[in-house]
Amino acid sequence: MSKEKKAAVAAAPNPVADLREVFFGVEREVREETIDRVGKVHFREMGGEARDLWDKFVVDRLPKDKDGAPANGIPDNKGARAFLVVQCVVRPDGVTPLFTMGDRDKLQRMPGKILDSMFRVIQEMNGLGEDEAKKTEGN
Repeated sequence: MSKEKKAAVAAAPNPVADLREVFFGVEREVREETIDRVGKVHFREMGGEARDLWDKFVVDRLPKDKDGAPANGIPDNKGARAFLVVQCVVRPDGVTPLFTMGDRDKLQRMPGKILDSMFRVIQEMNGLGEDEAKKTEGN
């Protein structure tokens, strides 16, 4: 390849590099919502690592047969809402988590209506479908 052609190739836009910049430049959504009896609460969309933790939380609570293989039945989703609140509720800076996993028991003792309100925001922000929402109802 000639020097001129190499220079032209080097100067040409690189759609792959541009697309990588777009992907890695996407920020997680941060939203402020007013929650009844609590006030303004800041929520941050889960990143991939937190979403993987959520998926593991769900899978770990699926019924298993005597050999430990997946079985039909109702999953044990005790603590699901509190788990998601820990993952998604942040301080007003939009980055710093407000709670830790050590706060889950205290969060579970909050009024269910408040946890449900926060869960609905988290569900919508993170694309948690009806199937996952139904798994957590009643817990």
